[in-house]
Amino acid sequence: MVGIAGTSRQVLLRRGGPADRDWIVRSSGSTFATFGDYRDIIERWLAARGVASVVAEEAAGPLGFSIVYPHRRLGSLRPSFVELVAIVVAPTERDRGLGRSLLDRSELLARAWGAREIRLHTARENDGAQRFFLRAGFRPRTAAPSFYPRGQAAIEMARRFG
Repeated sequence: MVGIAGTSRQVLLRRGGPADRDWIVRSSGSTFATFGDYRDIIERWLAARGVASVVAEEAAGPLGFSIVYPHRRLGSLRPSFVELVAIVVAPTERDRGLGRSLLDRSELLARAWGAREIRLHTARENDGAQRFFLRAGFRPRTAAPSFYPRGQAAIEMARRFG
């Protein structure tokens, strides 16, 4: 359970499962619409071997999620890095610490898998997301021109674990 800043509400963070799939796909579709149709992309990520999701919810329903994907070298059990492929917080719940809680839980999964680094991509024009990830210790690595389905550029960011 985590608290939501400015309220007395408690939110449960838990591993996502098959029952969360439709909500995650719908939420992704609306959140990432500017970048293209993410419904099929999210479906493929959720179906990939080893992928895990974290869902933040309260009694009234889900509030956000993250999806992490372990990148393993052939024959290796430990991932060389974990990719945070998506993180979404309902617009009404933003700026209250929920995104950071989802990010922290995603990092715990990465560490439990034995990864030494977590990576992500964020849109070059998404200054708010870049600031969020910089505050969380991520550093820009490379630019990725035409990264998103509609051709927008992204910045890859990474955080090494101590």
